[in-house]
Amino acid sequence: MVDLEHINSEGNEEKSTENGFEVEVNERCTLGQGPENMTDSPSNSTTFQMQKLLVELQRLRTCQEKQAFYLNLPLNAPEDCIGVCERDSAVTTIKSMQRFYNFNCDTLSDAVNILDRFISKVKVKRKYLTCVAAASFFLSTKMNEESEHHPSASDLASLHRLAWKPSDLKRMEKIILDKLDWNLFPSATCLSFIKIIYKVLLLLASNINAKFLKKMIDRSELYMNYARISHFKACTLAISIVHQCLKESNLHTVITNHLLLNIQSACYVTDSELFECESAISNQLDQYNNNPALYPRCLPMPKIVPRPNLIKRPSFYGNSDLPTIQEVSWNNELREEMVLYDNQDEIVTRTSSGNKSNSYCQILSQCSILQHGHFLYKTCNFPVF
Repeated sequence: MVDLEHINSEGNEEKSTENGFEVEVNERCTLGQGPENMTDSPSNSTTFQMQKLLVELQRLRTCQEKQAFYLNLPLNAPEDCIGVCERDSAVTTIKSMQRFYNFNCDTLSDAVNILDRFISKVKVKRKYLTCVAAASFFLSTKMNEESEHHPSASDLASLHRLAWKPSDLKRMEKIILDKLDWNLFPSATCLSFIKIIYKVLLLLASNINAKFLKKMIDRSELYMNYARISHFKACTLAISIVHQCLKESNLHTVITNHLLLNIQSACYVTDSELFECESAISNQLDQYNNNPALYPRCLPMPKIVPRPNLIKRPSFYGNSDLPTIQEVSWNNELREEMVLYDNQDEIVTRTSSGNKSNSYCQILSQCSILQHGHFLYKTCNFPVF
């Protein structure tokens, strides 16, 4: 638990002089409070919210222990197995589907978490990896998106050029749920820890805003794309990302340092593990900025092969003996009269003003007119209306 009295006492004795400004810690405790939370003692309200957030953080850490996994993939996998490159390509494919449907970042984070947990327990063949990635994304959308926005299995199969059938996707979904013991929610991801840490910092740090949260979310989406980073625990990676973003934004103060130390102890993260994770993400960020050619690509999609035999196949009904209906342009000034002959060679005139059609039939000359504007085909005595 965070010792707020110790933090406030240190803040009263010395002021934060970083970034060229001086703000006492007690003044920071009142920031981030809405009108509904303002009481006679703002520090009590801040303490209550801080304790509530830390309890939520400990629950998430307990959930992380239940969903613990270790992703140990070979760098150069055999021909029919999954390696580091194939896993990173699968994550890029999931990210492409998330951007295609414009889903939130929680959908992407949970989908990658489901994928990593599954491939850490099951040896998946390379030809089934696209189906596993789509099934992980399919499960994540059901947990984070509204029901009317859920993509169908047929839609996901079409996006992958029908590499598998919709029934295969649903079967793979059931396999993933069985292997993970139906333990998907709540998912202890790096993004979940980052959001809680952001709320903790927002209580006592006045210079923390939504722009800083957006930067941390972008970094988490960047690092989850690499298997060499994913073997760290989610809480360790989240604290490392917060440290990195605070240093880059010049927001690292005495208050934020004390808060992160207490969060680290609450999550049982050792200093050596945190230092190793910070070094790994720093090297990965440098490689990402300096070598764009090494970005992971999407999984290879099958090419659609045209089938000429279906195009050139003759009709099942064969050639028809019916005459072709000629299409003519409709013009009010060029309406012609149709002259029909009956059996007595009497000329019956019928204008085309009542027939608002863009075509006329040539076999009407072989019909005899009946009453009420009906016709009778002479050959077969079939009435034409």
